Amino acid sequence: MNINEYLCILIYINTYSYLGFYADIWSLGILLFALLCGSFPFKALTEKELYAKILKGEFKIPENASEEVANLLKKLLIVNPAYRLRINEVINLI
Repeated sequence: MNINEYLCILIYINTYSYLGFYADIWSLGILLFALLCGSFPFKALTEKELYAKILKGEFKIPENASEEVANLLKKLLIVNPAYRLRINEVINLI
């Protein structure tokens, strides 16, 4: 496992400063995706391609995922932290 696959990439490349709760929600989205879908959401052959996909929020949820799971993952993996779910919103969804 490569740390870049689950690290809040926006912090790693200094797009945003560290905002603990927002980064934690991002990491939760990555981990939930991996647990529920069996793979990481962002896949690429090179680190540069990986970063580009992450910055665009470009990932595919497997077709066999329920609508509820798909919606939760999409809301957890929003690139801009201002629009990402807050922990209280996550709790209300589950």
